[in-house]
Parts: sequence; C-alpha cells; structure tokens
Amino acid sequence: MEINKGPDWNATQWLAGAIGFFASAAVAQLLVSQGYATRNWAVILVAIGLCVPPAVVGWLDARKRQKRKVS
Repeated sequence: MEINKGPDWNATQWLAGAIGFFASAAVAQLLVSQGYATRNWAVILVAIGLCVPPAVVGWLDARKRQKRKVS
C-alpha cells in the first residue's frame, strides 16, 4: 500500500524552494534586526518564501505541458 500517491516536487521546484527559503530568511533577518518586523511576521515571510516559488514553477511547468498537448 502506497502512502503518498500524489506527485512530488521535481528538481526545479526543490531548487526554487531552496532559493526562496534562503532569500526570504535573509530578508526576514534584516527586517527583524532593523526592528521593522516581529519574529512572528518573519516566520510567515520564510514560510511564504518556501512555498510560493515551487508552486509557481509547478504551475508554469503544467502550463507548458498543456500547450504542448494542444499544439
């Protein structure tokens, strides 16, 4: 019995997630250290940086595959 039947992230999504995570963590660190944001908002910013880029990459990949099927 398979536990995870859904699609997993591909290599470009993992790369986008890593870049988004480190970039948003750097921005969050800067904002917190300068007093512009609290730590709670920093956690939200890092979570967004980890989740949004892979979703965008997956969406663009799915769109590209759909165009190939239509053409």
